Amino acid sequence: MKHRVCGLLIKDEHALLIEYRYPSEDPLWHIPGGGIEENESAEETLIREFEEELGIEIEVSSECLLTALSHRKNDGKPVKHSVYLVHQLDGCAPQIQPEHSSGYACRWEPVSLLAGRRLYPNLENYIEQLCKGKEFGDIGEVEPA
Repeated sequence: MKHRVCGLLIKDEHALLIEYRYPSEDPLWHIPGGGIEENESAEETLIREFEEELGIEIEVSSECLLTALSHRKNDGKPVKHSVYLVHQLDGCAPQIQPEHSSGYACRWEPVSLLAGRRLYPNLENYIEQLCKGKEFGDIGEVEPA
């Protein structure tokens, strides 16, 4: 099973999200992160993914706040998602790095408006509480975005 780690980066009650656009679908917003590579920890994965995809340095500032299971739309394979809070260490503005990301854009989105977004993983109803440091543990399976 694929294991994807996600980093919630919050600034002034806004969450950093990456927008993806797919043919004949509404935009899909991702919590930044990616798959854990062999011999890599969740923390190492998040640090690498934020640097590669967004060009910024982060530190992981929480234990895992939430885990969820989803199934990919294209092939039905399961994906485990683990969500952590992260903090930015440098003053650089996050920007999509096209050589490492197929994302369309990155944006700071108000946490209060995330419930109306199509989010991957499909956790928009948990984000506001996660941003405040609430831990949910394993919430089981969530619907695909």
